[in-house]
Amino acid sequence: AIVEKNSKLRQSLASRYRVPGYASLHECLANHDSGIDGVWICARTEDHAALINAAAASGKHCAVEKPVASTLQVTRECYAACATAGVKLFCSFQRRADPAYREAAARVHSGDLGTVA
Repeated sequence: AIVEKNSKLRQSLASRYRVPGYASLHECLANHDSGIDGVWICARTEDHAALINAAAASGKHCAVEKPVASTLQVTRECYAACATAGVKLFCSFQRRADPAYREAAARVHSGDLGTVA
């Protein structure tokens, strides 16, 4: 399933991948709950905790982009909520498209930085 606030993008992605599209995670979980084992949260950091808590309360494993939350306390609460619900919380650090990382990768591959082991 695809969850996206932008209706045109949501419809396009849902059509492309042949999956249902929803405007919110809550709507998705209410209508498509049984076929979902986990969610990947790609949202603003300040929205992460609410989305993690909703998914965990529905028994869904959570993957979220770094940072998990805006504060250490809220991050701990997110991990606790997932532990209590018996689901996993995974935090990724996805930066492949970041211009600084792309430049660094180009310099490594070009040999500008010497031999990188």
